[in-house]
Amino acid sequence: MRIESMTATFGKLQTQTLTLEPGLNLLQMPNETGKSTWCAFLLAMLYGVDTSERKTRTNLPAKEHYAPWSGSAMEGQLRVEHEGRRITIERSSTARAPLAVFRAFDTDSGQPIEDLTAQNCGQVLLGVPRQVFERSAFVRQDASAISMDATLEQRLNALVTTGDETVSFQEAERTLRERRNRCRHNKTGLIPQTRAHLDSVSERLARLDALHEALAEARQTEQQLRAERTTARMQLSALQAKELAERRAQLRQVGEDARQRAEKADALEAACADLPPVDALEHWERELHALESDRHTLALDLASLPPAEAPPAVPEPLRGLDDDQMQQRTNVDGARMQLLRAERRPLPIGTLLLTVLLSALAVVLFINHKTTLGVIAASLAAVIALTGLGSWLYMRRRWLENQAELRQIEHSYGVEGTDELQDLTARCRERYARWQQADAERTAELEDMHARQERLDAESARLLSAIGEAMEPCSLAEAPSLLRRTIDRQVECENTRRGAEQAMRHYRSLRDALGELPAPGGQDVSVPEGKTVASVQNEILSIESKLRQARSVIDRCEGQCSTLGDRMELEAQQQQLTARLDALEEEYDALEIALAALGKANEHLQSRFSPRLTELSADYLSRLTEGAYTSLVLERDLGASLYPSGNPASRDAAFFSGGTRDQLYLAVRLAVSQLLCPGTPLILDDALVRFDDSRLAAALRVLRQEAESHQVLLFTCQSREQEALNSLE
Repeated sequence: MRIESMTATFGKLQTQTLTLEPGLNLLQMPNETGKSTWCAFLLAMLYGVDTSERKTRTNLPAKEHYAPWSGSAMEGQLRVEHEGRRITIERSSTARAPLAVFRAFDTDSGQPIEDLTAQNCGQVLLGVPRQVFERSAFVRQDASAISMDATLEQRLNALVTTGDETVSFQEAERTLRERRNRCRHNKTGLIPQTRAHLDSVSERLARLDALHEALAEARQTEQQLRAERTTARMQLSALQAKELAERRAQLRQVGEDARQRAEKADALEAACADLPPVDALEHWERELHALESDRHTLALDLASLPPAEAPPAVPEPLRGLDDDQMQQRTNVDGARMQLLRAERRPLPIGTLLLTVLLSALAVVLFINHKTTLGVIAASLAAVIALTGLGSWLYMRRRWLENQAELRQIEHSYGVEGTDELQDLTARCRERYARWQQADAERTAELEDMHARQERLDAESARLLSAIGEAMEPCSLAEAPSLLRRTIDRQVECENTRRGAEQAMRHYRSLRDALGELPAPGGQDVSVPEGKTVASVQNEILSIESKLRQARSVIDRCEGQCSTLGDRMELEAQQQQLTARLDALEEEYDALEIALAALGKANEHLQSRFSPRLTELSADYLSRLTEGAYTSLVLERDLGASLYPSGNPASRDAAFFSGGTRDQLYLAVRLAVSQLLCPGTPLILDDALVRFDDSRLAAALRVLRQEAESHQVLLFTCQSREQEALNSLE
């Protein structure tokens, strides 16, 4: 068979088509592009999807693993050439079964192929069942090791026998072992079961004898206990009669006590008839306690009230002023300070000296030049000098007065400048405001305490008035003791009445109980010294408990005897089981002999087909390893051992590297494929990833030779296979 193309909606593949050529197809695809998915798709199109496979921790069934990522139904088309005829196979899915709808038709004519079905498609086209194909020509990634199963064994056996594939050593051995295990397998075999049944019957016979002995002993014990119970009941009646007389005397004493208590209660009730009820008295007492607590709290609050604070200290000009007046006064004084500071200073001393010089000049002129002009000039200079001197003296006096006033204002406030005056005013106003707030709060608290005092006085007067009207006038200090004495009298009266009623109820209950007891008299029975009614009752209870135990033993023994069955029937079963056990032992020995003979026959058969398979596998291995390994040994389960070149000792495959093991198992698969399914396409999914460059080239040469006789599909994620293949051309 040759594959022409595949179109798949399968896993991550969505209506993608893969077209193939005859011979060797090197399919280089990166990771995550669907190499393994194409291989699984081909297997599913040929053999279908196993819907019975279940999900485990290590395995995801194909129906879930390859469900289309797009959410559409699983479907596909496979075009092949088989025996000169082009065939198209189509599979689609139902709601519950993936790829269950099958259709096969001639590609050229479109005529359906009736003899090709969903069940036999792979068997007809490839010539082998699925188990053989997966263990020979279908090499998965990291799964090149081949394992033996019954179907593959039948095929290999058919190579050297008559061709009948229904005969399998494994099946025959399994059948004989199952029959042998059926005879003797731990506790589930027929022999252990029969022996257990025989032991059970023997045990039942032994138990039956023991039960009859226990039954006789229990019946004798029951009779003894019944006699002891009768004696104990007679002693109990005598003790109860004696106790009855004592209780009648006790009844008379209890009745007298109840009468005296009732008389005392009547006298107390008469004395307390005009007193207020206890609830009212207790209410007044609680109110008195509450008032006393409130008075105590008020006294503590008054004691904790801080004394009135004196007004804060302020400069002399601000004393006695309120907040607004302080601001107005400081505004006025500040403006005056600014005005005084702005007053101009008198002319400097140099100006005064100049005036004196001018006056002196005028005098000199007058003396030296006694003319009219000189007189006028001297007079004018004298006037100017006198005027300047007078102005300077006036301005200096005025300036000195202003400075004195300024210093007086600053001294009164204790500041220097208007800025300090404003800061001082702000601080004084803030302290004054805090003092006013604290004084107002203290005044409010004091007024609240006076109001509380007035309320407490009013409540006390009201309460004393109510107490005086109900009982007798009293003061606030006398009221608590008066109320407590009255409450105690009421409580005493109530307790006395309650005690009288309780004594009367006790008398009546005792009288009723005595009325139910039998009258004195009866049989005179001697009672041992020290026994009481309670002890005899306990003795009767103990005897009855022992009787119940004896009765239970009797019932259990009788029931077990009935359950165990008849002695004669049990003895007959014992004989039958003994005979059956002997027969099963003989059958088991015969099966052991048959298994030994079958093993020898299988060794003979294995020696017939193994040389051919071993020789072909060794040839492939030598070509794959370039002569490094030329011989091998195959076990019955297809396990292998290798003979390195030049070394006579063999080594199990587990001792070699992963690449060498891959080459070994690829050689075995190629040999099995050539023997069992020649012409079948060879599928390899990343099977050469662990081959080094030299053995990769050797493997490609082998695959190219295989491709001359049948189609080869080599899936790889690397480019080195193509490079190696190009170097071979």
